[in-house]
Amino acid sequence: MKVRRIAPILRSRKLAAVLIALVIVYASVASLTVREDFGRAYSTPLFVAICSTLAVATALCAWERSTLALRLWRRGVGVAPGFAEKLSQRPQISVRLDQDTEGDVALAGVHAGLCALRLRVHVGEGRVAGASLWPAHLGSPLFHWSLVLLILCIGLGQLTRASGMMGVPVGSGLPDAASSYGTLKVGALHGSDLSGLTISVPEIDFGHEVGGVDRGVVPTVELYDGDELVASGAVFPNNALRYRSMMVHYSAYGLAARFSFTDGSGTKVRTFDVLYDFPEEQVPETAASVVDITIDSAPIKMTSKIPLGASDGQVLEALPAGPRVEWTLEEGSARSTGSVGVGETVDLGPRGFLALEDIVYYARLSVVDDPSVPFIYLLFSTALAGLALAVLAPPRTAWVMLVEHDDALWLHARTRQGRGDERFPRSVAEVLRTAAGPADKLA
Repeated sequence: MKVRRIAPILRSRKLAAVLIALVIVYASVASLTVREDFGRAYSTPLFVAICSTLAVATALCAWERSTLALRLWRRGVGVAPGFAEKLSQRPQISVRLDQDTEGDVALAGVHAGLCALRLRVHVGEGRVAGASLWPAHLGSPLFHWSLVLLILCIGLGQLTRASGMMGVPVGSGLPDAASSYGTLKVGALHGSDLSGLTISVPEIDFGHEVGGVDRGVVPTVELYDGDELVASGAVFPNNALRYRSMMVHYSAYGLAARFSFTDGSGTKVRTFDVLYDFPEEQVPETAASVVDITIDSAPIKMTSKIPLGASDGQVLEALPAGPRVEWTLEEGSARSTGSVGVGETVDLGPRGFLALEDIVYYARLSVVDDPSVPFIYLLFSTALAGLALAVLAPPRTAWVMLVEHDDALWLHARTRQGRGDERFPRSVAEVLRTAAGPADKLA
């Protein structure tokens, strides 16, 4: 009993409008107030509750429209006795035939006129009826079911997606693995493994133009499956690199210093990159970074910075001429400082040394692996197709009967069409006036 009371409320158009408005307001507030972590903003209990209610309401509305469309399609142009009497006694449209126009001729004219309205026409028992083809009944149900599945798909996408930020120095690549990300968020239903592709940045263009519009700093991103290049392209706002369920967006750029560690025996043990972001404020005029490294099981904290160039009191967000890294090493209570250029080393005593191999730019990339994206595009397309059908080709039916009264012949008609479709009854009335002859009179 409670379900019967709640269902009409949930499928009401007013509630749907309110819920859609709440989603718009929530998204607007989130876009203005949230600077980072939009995923968390759109996974709050409030937003989930709004979207879940909207999904249920849309599903109930879709079910109602589907059953109505099926019922109307099955009924077609059939006429029950009560409806025939209504058509004869209480027509929506009535037109008197010209005295020189015969009934069969008028019905033939109605037949031709309804065909011109792209209706499927049936003739019989002094009546002519026209109805839209069956695809016209699909528009509204297709649109609403696509919206339901779209909401569910977006929700499932949040549970199955992985997204994170990684910094890739120019001229190198990183594997799509958890260890390559500075920040990484994985949905509850996402598998433990990422794609394993290699994400490479061969170059950065500082004056990239598209269609005569300067896009600013634009990295070129390449995706490799082993040694095979599977996707590549310039990445800038609103132009992500896409490959299957993966999307790579550009976020920012900075500087990267590549260090290598060589142990006391002269064996090169490993290399690592230190990333430096340009300062948001003009002071200090350096790009700084802190990393923790382990040498011979001893943890060492390395704080380093790159002095930047300046022009007219403004820090230049660019690789300085003859760049150097100013470093500070802290190991327990011991502390040492110094400066190193490309090709120079930091002496670690008997344990070996750190060598600065190169200083280059790096691109900070936002990598999203979301298997729901292709389905979202598909459902969005089907929703548009359903909306186009519902608006441009809604289901329409017209019944026309030849009636004799007051010593004259009349054409009586009733129509059924979508809500707000005022053109169809006028079109049917024009068909009747044309078929009735030049001297017809509209009742």
